[in-house]
Amino acid sequence: MHGIASKVSYLNLAKMREWLDKEASVYLIDQDRIERANRKALPEPTPDQEERKRIYEGFKTLSEHLQAGFGPSTL
Repeated sequence: MHGIASKVSYLNLAKMREWLDKEASVYLIDQDRIERANRKALPEPTPDQEERKRIYEGFKTLSEHLQAGFGPSTL
């Protein structure tokens, strides 16, 4: 047997409410998970050449400092 009849020996409103609340919370968690899984992803951002250049320059500067034996915090 499945459902509330298999879970409680004597049906009363308090036991039914307790069982239904537990089942409702499981159901709502599952529905939320399904909704999030089916949500459309955001589109990929368009590449910005100025931003890429700035990042490249930052990594180049960091690399030079590390090769010289200095970390970014010792400037």
